[in-house]
Amino acid sequence: MSSPILALAATAAPAIGALAGGAVGPALRSLPSRRGVALAVAVVAAAALALDLVGSPSAGGRSTLGAWSALGGFAALGAAVGGFDRPTALGRALLLLVAAALLDGAPTGWGLFAEAPPFGAPETARLLDASPRVLAMEAAGADWMRDPAVYGPAGADRIGPELRAPYGVRVAGLRVLLMGCVALAARVLLSRTPGTPVDPWQPDASTAPSRPR
Repeated sequence: MSSPILALAATAAPAIGALAGGAVGPALRSLPSRRGVALAVAVVAAAALALDLVGSPSAGGRSTLGAWSALGGFAALGAAVGGFDRPTALGRALLLLVAAALLDGAPTGWGLFAEAPPFGAPETARLLDASPRVLAMEAAGADWMRDPAVYGPAGADRIGPELRAPYGVRVAGLRVLLMGCVALAARVLLSRTPGTPVDPWQPDASTAPSRPR
């Protein structure tokens, strides 16, 4: 996967995951379906954990596994946040896309400042850590802090190892995948048995106070 495509995919992955969760929501109404999905997610999480335990965070070179693990983890987290109701998932997918774009553009000031870099070195280091794009690129083995899109605009030349170390190749992606699988499995198992899946972010109609007539 080329760098520009991976960078854009990392920004869009949480929103795509939320949309996918809303699309498969009707299929998760039955308890066997939910248990099957949760089991499949648990198997993927177990594989990610096993690979994480035997992996080396300092391994060099390109890693297709790291790239796809990061994208899969972001998508799973997006599905867990988006829920399984289509209208709700659509709105949350849009919010996730905006949030990811803001985080990815923050280190360079979103291109809005005439003078680069826009922030101090410690602040830029923290913003790079918070960027989904940076994590995906470094999990794939790219030296993203030295990429022309980041090096000059973000002032990465000011950031030494005492301020920030790159994410581990491959292992960072596997850990994101593990977190995403755990969150998605928990969300699936919290779905209601007879009807619509439970949405932890919305009040339960059965427990809501009734309006006085």
